[in-house]
Amino acid sequence: MIELVTINGKAFEASGCRLTVSGLKLKGWKSVKYGDKRTRRKIQLVDKSLAPVSLTQGTYDAGQVTIELLKQSAHALRMRVALKSSDGRSFGEPAFNGSLQYTQKGLPSATDEFTGLSFAGSDANATSPGSDPLYETLVFDVLKLKWSGFKLWNGGLF
Repeated sequence: MIELVTINGKAFEASGCRLTVSGLKLKGWKSVKYGDKRTRRKIQLVDKSLAPVSLTQGTYDAGQVTIELLKQSAHALRMRVALKSSDGRSFGEPAFNGSLQYTQKGLPSATDEFTGLSFAGSDANATSPGSDPLYETLVFDVLKLKWSGFKLWNGGLF
């Protein structure tokens, strides 16, 4: 039986996927979800046509990264991140990076990068219908995403 994981709702063979967060290769993850957006506004000139003539640079939002993984892997990640904090115990303070490498038969491999991750929350609620008591969901805020080296945001300072 082939083990599957989901990436943004699409199924991939787990053997072709590697998720690394804060330098730790995560084991036992079964789903990851992420995305970004750029909100622009139309620029209109005050003339007879009132038709837009351009767009603003807009604002970029990388949103959140959500990972469903085994509880012991979540614990190992919290410990690793907490060691980087000023008191050695807070996993909510430090920022870190991550990446997801994945491939599908017949297609070139892809590597998506997450810059400036920080813990935003978790859900270890095993009482909801259909949930697996061995897994929990971690939620991270992220500053920037790169999709196989390409980015939605402008170069700027970073």
